[in-house]
Amino acid sequence: MEDSLKISLAAVIHDWGKFAQRSHLWKGDHAEIGAKLVDKLNSLFPNDWLDDLRDAVAEHHQEESKKEIVQLVRIADHLSAKERIKKEYPQKDPEQTPLISVFSTVDIGFTVPSDCGTEKPPDCGYHLKALSLEENTLFPESQPSVNPQTYETLWEKFEKDVTTLSLSGKIDSWGRFTSFLALLRKYLTFVPSATPWEEDEEFRTFPDISLFNHLKTSAAIASCLNRLWWLEELYLRKRTDNKPLAYILRGDFSGIQDFIYRVARIEEDRPFKKLACRLRARSFYISILTTIITEWLMRKLELTTANILFEGGGHFDLLLPINEKSQEELNQALNELNKWFLEEFEGELGLVTVKEEVYEEDFSDLRNIYKKLEEKLALAKLKKWHNYLTKPNFLSPPEEKYYSCRVCQLKPLPETGICSLCEKHAKIGEELPVATHLAFIYSAPTKKDCSAKDCLTFEAPLNVVIKLLNEEKKEKWLRQFNPSQEAILYSLNNTDFISNNTPKGLGIGFRFLANQVPIAKEDLLLLGREKEETTRKGEGLDFEEIAEIGRGSKDLGILKADVDHLGFILSEGLHHPSISRLSTFSDFIEIFFSGWINILCQNQFVEWKKKEHPWTQKISGLFYVVYSGGDDLLLIGPWQEILELAHKLNDDFTKYTCDNPNITLSAGISIVKPYYPVHRFISLVATALNKAKEEGRKSINFFDKSFSWKSGLMNYELFLEFARRLSKHVTEAEIPRGLLHDLGRLHQLYSQNQNKDEKPLLTPALYYTMVRRLKPELCQEILPEILEQIRVGCFKPLIQYILLATREEGERCR
Repeated sequence: MEDSLKISLAAVIHDWGKFAQRSHLWKGDHAEIGAKLVDKLNSLFPNDWLDDLRDAVAEHHQEESKKEIVQLVRIADHLSAKERIKKEYPQKDPEQTPLISVFSTVDIGFTVPSDCGTEKPPDCGYHLKALSLEENTLFPESQPSVNPQTYETLWEKFEKDVTTLSLSGKIDSWGRFTSFLALLRKYLTFVPSATPWEEDEEFRTFPDISLFNHLKTSAAIASCLNRLWWLEELYLRKRTDNKPLAYILRGDFSGIQDFIYRVARIEEDRPFKKLACRLRARSFYISILTTIITEWLMRKLELTTANILFEGGGHFDLLLPINEKSQEELNQALNELNKWFLEEFEGELGLVTVKEEVYEEDFSDLRNIYKKLEEKLALAKLKKWHNYLTKPNFLSPPEEKYYSCRVCQLKPLPETGICSLCEKHAKIGEELPVATHLAFIYSAPTKKDCSAKDCLTFEAPLNVVIKLLNEEKKEKWLRQFNPSQEAILYSLNNTDFISNNTPKGLGIGFRFLANQVPIAKEDLLLLGREKEETTRKGEGLDFEEIAEIGRGSKDLGILKADVDHLGFILSEGLHHPSISRLSTFSDFIEIFFSGWINILCQNQFVEWKKKEHPWTQKISGLFYVVYSGGDDLLLIGPWQEILELAHKLNDDFTKYTCDNPNITLSAGISIVKPYYPVHRFISLVATALNKAKEEGRKSINFFDKSFSWKSGLMNYELFLEFARRLSKHVTEAEIPRGLLHDLGRLHQLYSQNQNKDEKPLLTPALYYTMVRRLKPELCQEILPEILEQIRVGCFKPLIQYILLATREEGERCR
């Protein structure tokens, strides 16, 4: 592992001199400055590695070097930098060039609709800041400001954090490398890797690739090149077109939907309390299991986390060495994993993996590789467990168990009850909302770990313990940390993870996790519930309580959304979809869905708090994030607030992706009672999302109707505005609620012909009914808009919205 770690470290710092150079605090070319940084920050590196690291950084552009580590880094840098595309772009000095959003150039053939009133801004980019979940950090602008002073400020913060990190040990282990990689991600995400400094326009580079992603992929490539048996041919620049340099392993969890949503409410559960906890915990379990498996594979193959190109939500891509020994080790590891999956989940949840060789020319354009991986994966999913089907007694249970778990209804049990995993999920679901840190401990779980409420345990072959810690528990755990134990402490949704009191040898980092859950700030009890059903301070609200928060009908809204055409964008929409460009794209998508979604939910909660409600100061939020990561999400909240959140979600995503019409969202919303079975409302909202996709995408479907977000006559933004306005008129008794029922019946009566077109008599009938029962000025105001809603087919959902919004139900919040 030491040799692989040193090579990955050399590759991940080979261009860090660019960062210092642009601050004007250092003089010279970036390779020279980078070598000086190795000496200045030598407390960070093992002493016997210093010469190799210094040479690799100083000489990574020198083809004539005879030193192996120099050549490895040079070639890895070249392969990773194949993303650099030439584009007409004004010449700028490196220290004044912002990172341009990778989203701004995506093109799959769509243009901005003429009625949107917006134009796609040219090449929007980012201010130079450390990565955080601040809006003015994450969202690109048309004219971001970058200069030597901003570089100097950022560099000084980076140098301070590097010094602090070195106090807890050198980068001499897998966990400590992960710490340093996290630090680079924090400071280099918004630093462009290459800039258009060349005088000759033909050779200028378009600055849309993050320096962090260039360094990370360089480290991944270098570790794979290190194990090639014919590496010398690359050094000598001989033709190697017919020889693969590495391969990508794609993994996919099969059966995720059934696993997460196969959860039943049992009679002794407090009303919906454990149901909500289990649902969130099962989603978290899949997310964390993806991380655990990718990390376990990296450790088995003696690679670093830099080789994880993407992981999240049950999917991952890994760049792996192609040598025979590594492939044998991988095959053995995958066999162990498949056996574990089969025993742990009874075949319901499985891991399907495929791989594809990567040649030199592929690093600049991975389209064919990704297409082949998708084709192979689709076929492999049809043959899940095929290697086990022919084994003796495969279909015969090893022991007699005639009962199944009452919650997941899957795990066989010798007697009626709940399986250990479902019991653990109920406990973890209670701890998740208040967790500020995750501790990954890489050792076999003890009995104490297995019984602890705040621990998720994974026994052999994985042998990992995950502890969910709040601030108080984190401090206690740090005091008791054993330096002989390998562990990493991750800060959740906070990139300020460097601390002066980090114990020696502990790895540290940060993770973005969409973990919004409404928490009670004091004891809460709905009217009509027994005292023992009180939601205690610090507990998450259950589904019934979330529904009761809403106005009008006490229903839940279920929102499901994902990015349109994502596979097509990755294969055809990105100009030169290289390993570095794909890495940059994936990172920014993940930041939005795993990180920003927390801020979005909080922002909407702040807006809600401006309205009068008995629980305004008694709860911490409105929305329950079941899952958000990768490129999709599933949220639960009061139905009306979910409709508003969907609107803001699209607004934020549009802004985040530079108003580019080639990157859009589709969404579906289902409105249900809080006691509706989980698997049923998941099916309903999935159907709604599918309809939005089938009816043109870049739209939202609810009440069985698809609306475009902002363009066209069936416009979600205009619909919501009009529905809110009419609801207010009803609430203020300016429109009789009974009139809405009458209008709905008229519409149904005059719309039931074979072509589903409105009959000519509908308009006069509506006009007559409204004129008789409304004030003239109000009738004159809303009638044209109502007729327009009828014309575009939105009248029925309009009536449904208003009737739900104005329904008077007893207030149970107190």
